[in-house]
Amino acid sequence: MNKIYLLITGLLLIQPSYSKTTYIGGHFDKSTSKTITIQYYASIINMIESRTTKQELPLDSFNNFRFEIETDIPIKFHLINGENWLFINKYAAPGDSLWFEVQNGNVTEVNGNCEDCIGFMFEWEDKFLSGKAVNEEFNSSARRLEPKEYVEYWNKRRTDQLNYFYDFFKDKAMPALFKEVMEDEINYSYAVEILQYSRKNVKSSNRLEDSVFLKFLEFIPVDNPNALTHGTYLHFLRELPANIYFAMTSDPRISNSDKSYLWQNQIHIRDSIAKKYFSGKIYEYALYQILYEQIRTAGSMKGQSYFESFYHSTDSIITQFGSSFADRSLYERVSKKFHEIKDTLKAATDFVLKDIHGKQVRLSDFKGKVVYLDFWATNCAPCVAEIPDAKKLSERFKGKDVVFIYVSLDHSTEKLKQFLNTNSFKGIHLIAPQGFASDIANLYEINAIPHYFLIDKAGNIVNADAPRPSSNPDEIIEKLLK
Repeated sequence: MNKIYLLITGLLLIQPSYSKTTYIGGHFDKSTSKTITIQYYASIINMIESRTTKQELPLDSFNNFRFEIETDIPIKFHLINGENWLFINKYAAPGDSLWFEVQNGNVTEVNGNCEDCIGFMFEWEDKFLSGKAVNEEFNSSARRLEPKEYVEYWNKRRTDQLNYFYDFFKDKAMPALFKEVMEDEINYSYAVEILQYSRKNVKSSNRLEDSVFLKFLEFIPVDNPNALTHGTYLHFLRELPANIYFAMTSDPRISNSDKSYLWQNQIHIRDSIAKKYFSGKIYEYALYQILYEQIRTAGSMKGQSYFESFYHSTDSIITQFGSSFADRSLYERVSKKFHEIKDTLKAATDFVLKDIHGKQVRLSDFKGKVVYLDFWATNCAPCVAEIPDAKKLSERFKGKDVVFIYVSLDHSTEKLKQFLNTNSFKGIHLIAPQGFASDIANLYEINAIPHYFLIDKAGNIVNADAPRPSSNPDEIIEKLLK
């Protein structure tokens, strides 16, 4: 090992603990590219809006690199060398110094602050998130299990992950912040899975709170200030009021007039639910997400006949909620985001991705056709649960000017191919191998899946949060075909 490498490593490991500069570096035995890229969310707002920060550096003459990141929140970062995806969602606390040894494109050694934390994340992801058998098991859970069984299955999965975590560190030092981050990752990921499943499976009551689904509120902190800088918790802030609301609209017993009232007052109802469960700064971020979704919906209507009326009603809503923000910077940001949509043409951003056969496909290739754009992944149980309805939907529009494009956020093309073959899921399947850190996820602000877009024949986004295949988007598609 050369002396320069030893010196750099030594400097990395002796950075003072009070520093807000986080150092992430490494060394390649051989690289596929002379550049290295790091991606991460730099702030709470960036996590909510799915806006990643990206830095690129050239490798030096010894194939070393070192990033310096100014941050006051824990980050989950992704490292990419050319087209080689080294890893995703690895953890660093403010002031950490980490050094990665990469051999033949794989991380073989980690040194620095909480190197055991990184080691655990590799093992945990392999055991619970990326193993073939595990994937098949939890992907099929939404289809094969009844609600009570589904909740029991995911509760056991959550318990198994926590036990594995505690057992891994029983003889190792574990920083308090990392303990918080991982417990929140496991707990709130579990809660989000339950909430997303409940959206489709609460039929007998218009109160999700009366069902088996919200039992997790008894043992998972809901109003949790310590988790506010953790991306999974921010996702939970969105999903809890959203799915309690959508459960109300799915009750088959309510009249059409009541359903119309719920739709017309969606923002206020979701806000009242958020107020019930969240307080202070947490509530403000939950409200920001509710209003931000409304803004994106308004923007997706640009060019449509009903855009002006929806724009003015949204303007009124945002003004009404101005006094709900103690943090005026949050309100100013959401207000600015809203007024920007008047000046922004909401054309669907063109992109180029490879399909599962390696052929490059452009979105603009399909101009002149209606496009139903589906973001998903094979390790997303709600995504997989939509596949039977996705097949039926594409069959209903067979022979018409509609294209169904499925963008997978999986990191392995081979794994995706195998899944598609096993499930006989045909169509235009594209892959964004950098997942949520990919450029397309950033451009389309994808922070949760499944997520659907409807694009008209002129290439404009007409709905940035289109109905799922199981929610019958046929009527909207038919209108776009006329």
